[in-house]
Amino acid sequence: MAGVTGILCNFELIMKRLLFGSLLLWSAGIFAQQPMDLRTCVETAVANNLQIRQGAANVAANEFAVQQSRLSLLPNLRQLFLEFRSWYRLCDQHLCSPEF
Repeated sequence: MAGVTGILCNFELIMKRLLFGSLLLWSAGIFAQQPMDLRTCVETAVANNLQIRQGAANVAANEFAVQQSRLSLLPNLRQLFLEFRSWYRLCDQHLCSPEF
């Protein structure tokens, strides 16, 4: 019987220590938190929401793709300049030629 009461005493001691430790951790968690208003709660939730971040990244990527497609519709300015220069030279040769 003496062995059984010794085991129960050890079990009670372990349970008391476990209860005290969990209460200590729980109380430390309560005092570490700061009160938050609704605006702060919503801002924190939005900032930490992965789906919102992924959506913002998708919007940025799509805006870049739209800008790139619009720029591809514009004529190449260098090519436009070269064509204008060759046309100008051609006109200049015909207008300034002695046969004209």
